[in-house]
Amino acid sequence: LFSVYPNPARNKTIRLQLNNVSSSSYRVTICNTKGQILQDRVIQGYDLFNSYMLHLNSISYNGLCTIIIRKNDTNQILQSTNILVE
Repeated sequence: LFSVYPNPARNKTIRLQLNNVSSSSYRVTICNTKGQILQDRVIQGYDLFNSYMLHLNSISYNGLCTIIIRKNDTNQILQSTNILVE
């Protein structure tokens, strides 16, 4: 459903690639290992391929993070993955 690169994330920037998603909105949440929300945003999905640049400049945390993708209207978790923020 989605992929995140580069991993590890350097320069506080990652690209989020959503594949074959419906045209609805999605909530992207980035948490640290303690479950604290570091960033939370809503993105709009469009048919087929969607690529978003996520800037993590506001995150002062370096280490392992979890990215969680949810459907915004139902809050259903679609997928989660771990990334290393350097």
